[in-house]
Amino acid sequence: MTRDTPCLSPRPRQDARSAPWSFIEAHSPAGPQRRLLHSLLGHFPAGESSPYAEIPLLVHGGITGREEEALPLTALGQFLYLGLDISDDVADGDAGDRWPGYSVWELQLASSLFVSALPQILLAELNTSADIRRKIQRRFANGLLELAAGQQMEFRMTGKPAVRPQDVEESVRGKSSGVATLASLAALLAGAKPDRINAYEDMGRGLGTAAQLATDFHDLFRAPASRDLRNGTRTLPIALALGQSSPTEQGRLLTLLKEAESSLSKQEKTRAVLSSKGVGRFTAFLIELYCERARKSLNLAAPRKPYRERLGAYIDKASLFGAAQGL
Repeated sequence: MTRDTPCLSPRPRQDARSAPWSFIEAHSPAGPQRRLLHSLLGHFPAGESSPYAEIPLLVHGGITGREEEALPLTALGQFLYLGLDISDDVADGDAGDRWPGYSVWELQLASSLFVSALPQILLAELNTSADIRRKIQRRFANGLLELAAGQQMEFRMTGKPAVRPQDVEESVRGKSSGVATLASLAALLAGAKPDRINAYEDMGRGLGTAAQLATDFHDLFRAPASRDLRNGTRTLPIALALGQSSPTEQGRLLTLLKEAESSLSKQEKTRAVLSSKGVGRFTAFLIELYCERARKSLNLAAPRKPYRERLGAYIDKASLFGAAQGL
């Protein structure tokens, strides 16, 4: 999912960060509910902004030269990020580690509000025509279906003895499509023509997929402890390694993967085996392929300056060529 995504923002945006706080204050009917939602908003990536908050502003600005009309969509992006992040952690059994002080039922309730009730009110109040509002609501709903399908695929593959790399890649494209959804919503709100909306959506899809693959890469090869190994998640490097192994090697790797779910020393050994098979390098090249797709789509979208450069900076940050050295 979106968790622990490497920071991709060229610069922070405080106005974008305040939008969801104000929206919850205006619409949440009860004090305890507001306090819960506000406290969880504090977990949105700090220090520098996330593409979930920035992309709507940059896309709208790239089309119209103005960002402020897209501020409601930055709130939507933050709601979406948190709802998916919380849901993912609850499903993985990571809620206690990542969300201390919250009960599981509080997290489940908040997650449902972040992806359902709050977005519905927000989209219904957008300052645009009824026709554009209807298109935006439909596109958002379709994006949620795509995200859920990708997440479902990942859950079904967790712990499996072998999975097809193309299935893992499809799952990643689906569960990381939030950036594509937000980019298309911003282009719709800006009144762009269909071909330009599609170009921005394709740019977001390439960026989102590259960023998610980069997150999986960092978790597997760079983090002190791998949550994906602990949870038995079949990320792309693991699927590639299993697929290119002989039956005997595959059996050994599956045993090692199972042991790595509860042992840090076995995680280190697993990482060494995966590195020896070159799957880190292949993953880095695939990430670069998605970055290049995003760049081509960005050129087709033809945003005005300085938004072209700021969107391009997100894409450049997703590249892992430097991190892949030695793998």
